[in-house]
Amino acid sequence: MNFSYLRLTKKHMIYHSDFKNETYEKSLIKKVTWQKGCGVSIQLNNDEWKDISSFNQNSQSMTNSIRAWLKKQ
Repeated sequence: MNFSYLRLTKKHMIYHSDFKNETYEKSLIKKVTWQKGCGVSIQLNNDEWKDISSFNQNSQSMTNSIRAWLKKQ
């Protein structure tokens, strides 16, 4: 069983999947994208890609939510 969640705060994106817990500062996220079968990925300002693949369902809507969050001041 896979337990995952994503929380968007004013300044951070908090991602938890099973035993992996990661926090990304909003200002360090360059862009977000998704592909069918691959899930959601974020690109950091240093051009490093991070996979958030445990959210394969509704990847497009999650990507759109993260994009809206990134644009919000």
